[in-house]
Amino acid sequence: MKLFSVLLLFAPGCLSRSYPQVGRIAPGEPFLPFERQQHNPNHSVSGINRAPALGSRALFPDDHPLLQTIAEGCSLIGMMSTRDEVAARFLKPAHTRKTAESPWTEWKSLKDWGYNFDEEGSYDAHAKHQKTYLDPVMRSLGLPELNVVEDGGSSEPRIWEHGRATIHDGVEYKRTKAWYQFFMDVEHGLLVTLVSYGPQYKGLQQTPPVTVLPKLKNLCDIMYLEYAHLAAQKNVPVNRLRYYMVDNVQNEETKAAVDYAIGVELTDWECHELTRLPRHTWDKKNVFEPDSEAYKALIASPSGRSAALLLATHKKVFGERRIIESVTFWCQTPDEINYNLLFTIKDHDEEEDDTDWEDEKESEDPGKPDFSVSPWPSATPRPAA
Repeated sequence: MKLFSVLLLFAPGCLSRSYPQVGRIAPGEPFLPFERQQHNPNHSVSGINRAPALGSRALFPDDHPLLQTIAEGCSLIGMMSTRDEVAARFLKPAHTRKTAESPWTEWKSLKDWGYNFDEEGSYDAHAKHQKTYLDPVMRSLGLPELNVVEDGGSSEPRIWEHGRATIHDGVEYKRTKAWYQFFMDVEHGLLVTLVSYGPQYKGLQQTPPVTVLPKLKNLCDIMYLEYAHLAAQKNVPVNRLRYYMVDNVQNEETKAAVDYAIGVELTDWECHELTRLPRHTWDKKNVFEPDSEAYKALIASPSGRSAALLLATHKKVFGERRIIESVTFWCQTPDEINYNLLFTIKDHDEEEDDTDWEDEKESEDPGKPDFSVSPWPSATPRPAA
């Protein structure tokens, strides 16, 4: 019963197929609703805000979308905290895969599928206003400030755009203008996503809309390939990765998950006016751990899903049971509103990679896998020429 004990340890409430023990919140909005609450300083412990107890809120219907979101968070915890062949069971179609490992491991696949590296733009992306509000966070984490290598630092700004049409097996994949912008400091284990507009989102904005998407299209694979490539160049182990940060979250589903996690409907104005309402600055950050429903909602959000899949689908590199040990939310505002998320990855422990499990046949059924995204098409990616 190794799988069940792992889930019980990391995510109580994740074992039942119907998830009857999931806390539910009184409806107030169409999506991820909750009762509007005033800031309560009693919820702060040592400068860290904790979400109000779910038990104090009313139940809402069993078919509410939030319950599915939390269930998906449970599945992602299961994927991260179990060995590969068990993690594969959480992908849909259910119980059809033997491995959860990503087929994307070769950096050249990026160019083979139409992505271009913007070297000049990457250097220009090192904006002074980003340094202004992120550098105090870096110092708090014990990391160097975000100075680029050209200026004597250890950070590498990277920009990739899906800017070329490609043909694979007789199928044309038109450019979608997907755009990704990162900071990467592989020496200190930091990966920051600044911009993430994927092929599906950008493809629909083209004229005519692009609906046949490149098979290499998920953020978790894009950032893994570039981070691993940069780490290899600097002769640094990829599994040194310790912090994954999403700067200036734009996705409304992720923002809704943040609202649920902190227990209030956070308006853009409140996140912007930190000089007058310093409720969610880094010094008053909210930290959520795997045993909370807030964590599960955040880890199943679009931003959190990419962080979890980065670990769950590259176990050969990161280790069998590498998991996100906490999710941190805070607001910062240089010139515009910024919702920020920090995913802290548990330090690597070789003993946790031991595959000699006590159960002989590994026959536990993880329940109905609720993870709703199949990360890759069934086809194997065509190797680059």
